[in-house]
Amino acid sequence: MTLASAAGLGALIQSGELAPLPASSPIGGPFWSYVVPAALLAVAFVGTLLLYRHFAKSGDGT
Repeated sequence: MTLASAAGLGALIQSGELAPLPASSPIGGPFWSYVVPAALLAVAFVGTLLLYRHFAKSGDGT
């Protein structure tokens, strides 16, 4: 960021002319609220289980 653009951004912020952010999320609905988090949790659980099983097989601690 150049000094001129930083100064311009600072002046814009101080003037209070920034547009408010939209209140509604661009993604929503049951798919994003329930399916995606459940899938991410399942992937994390399976990955953790596979790592545990892999490292539990070596009995010498290395």
